[in-house]
Amino acid sequence: MQKNFEKLKAVIVGEWRTGAYSIRDLARNHEVSVGFVAKQTAGVEKDGLEVVNAGVAYKQGLAERDEHFVNAVHDVVAERTKHIIFFNNATVRNLSEMVGKIGRETTIAEHRIAQAAIKDGRETILGKTPDTAVQVNVGEKMSVADAIRAAGRERLSPELQEMIKQGCK
Repeated sequence: MQKNFEKLKAVIVGEWRTGAYSIRDLARNHEVSVGFVAKQTAGVEKDGLEVVNAGVAYKQGLAERDEHFVNAVHDVVAERTKHIIFFNNATVRNLSEMVGKIGRETTIAEHRIAQAAIKDGRETILGKTPDTAVQVNVGEKMSVADAIRAAGRERLSPELQEMIKQGCK
């Protein structure tokens, strides 16, 4: 019984996050009290509305297509999603290792090479994607990645900034 209770709580929170249901709707749909639902959803954001809208647009886009086209689209979406997840996970692992090894046996230059290889592999499979441009005060454009790097460098000690400059050469 406890397992079903935990599953019910997870289902209620998941449905709440979609933004499609009120507390009363969820209580009625799952035959529980409004207070129970309110307790489970307290402080939980309704952060899934964009995903729901994207899902609706996706299904609308396929609604009047033939079965072969729909299957082909599903296959392409599944394959691209698999690649995106792989490369995102690889990037996070590499960055985590880099942070953990700074000052130890692996140099920043070695991690830069690994990250460049991951980026190249991602572009090989997924194709190049345009960087989003960010307007800075002086009027020049820089990519989001460059803006994040610049902001991060400002927080680094002068010694680390110098190490990064030397590693980039």
